[in-house]
Parts: sequence; structure tokens; C-alpha cells
Amino acid sequence: VGFELYQDVDGDIVFKPPFYNLDTSEDEVYCIRDRDLISISESESEPEATYVKGSGSLFQNFTGILSGEFGTREGKFIDWRLVAQFGWREASFESNYLSSSKHIYISGIMRMDTTNAGMRSASITIPLRPEMRPGYPVWVECYDSYYYVTAISHQFSVGGGCQTTLTCIAKRAKFLPPGMPDRSDGAGSQNLPTLDDVRLSA
Repeated sequence: VGFELYQDVDGDIVFKPPFYNLDTSEDEVYCIRDRDLISISESESEPEATYVKGSGSLFQNFTGILSGEFGTREGKFIDWRLVAQFGWREASFESNYLSSSKHIYISGIMRMDTTNAGMRSASITIPLRPEMRPGYPVWVECYDSYYYVTAISHQFSVGGGCQTTLTCIAKRAKFLPPGMPDRSDGAGSQNLPTLDDVRLSA
């Protein structure tokens, strides 16, 4: 069903949808300021899928000669940039709630992001923060980006340090379009890339 099932740090069993797009920048528990950051290490890996195939049906429990004759729909989403770089890697899913190829296509886009969530991961170490829970994004101030927390570990030693280590995936950062970063001169569209000045598109 695409939900998360895990045991929380306080022993509770949690079954919930993933909160990948949750905005936690206003919650100080999940904000990692520059003064809190002890270390951070990022890593990138190859995607698990470069295209997604989906199928759906309006009807269930049809067998025999009528099997697949009514309401069968198929859809496909292909990320051509990933295909060009990593080749053809398929992920597939089935759903009885999607009744058209367009719905399956849109669902395939979301399924692609979920499947490849581990492409950009990080390990973050901060001072002890026992109130933090897995399954929520954290906002890292120095990168102005979000990471989704999948695991938390706490280290404590008498007379030593108290630290929390976060295992994170699914980096979410702002999209910065090509152009001059300083637009304070009021030039507007003059700072956008043009054929006369292609260096702005780099």
C-alpha cells in the first residue's frame, strides 16, 4: 500500500503514509541550524528504475474468457534523462483504483520518485535530540534543503559526548534556473539565458 511500518524510538509501532513533502522549516525540532551541525556526509547512487509501467482495471474477480476484457488500462512513465545515463531499468505496479491510462501515468511519476528516493542520501550528526522521530523531513540550514529521516540512533557516554545520528534519504532542494544569480539591478528578463549569451545557461 506504500505506507511505512516501523517501531518508533519510544517503542510504538507506527503505520503511516510517508511525509516526503512535509514542510518542517518552522518546527525547531526538525530544523538543523549551522550551530547544531556536527557533521554531514552526502552520497549519490544509481537509480533503481528509469521507467515505470502500471496497470489498472475497473473490475475485479473476472476469470476465464472474460479475464482482462473489461476496464484493463496500462500506462508508462519514462524519465529519458535517466534512461540515457543508466539504461532501461523497469519498475511496475498494479492498482484497481486507477481507471485510465492518464491516471496511471501520473501515478507512475510519483512511483518513480518513491522508488528512487535513495539516490541522494546523507548521514547527519547533531547534538542529542531525543524528541526527533523517524518518518519526518529535516531542514538543513546550510544547504537550504530537506532530507527524509529513515533511521535515528543516539549515542551517550558518561563524561563524553551526547549525539544523534540521522540516516536520511530523498534530498529535496530548491530548483535554481539558469541565469545571473543577482537580479537586484531590476534588469528582469535581461538576466535570463539567450542565444546571444549562452554562458548564462551553464
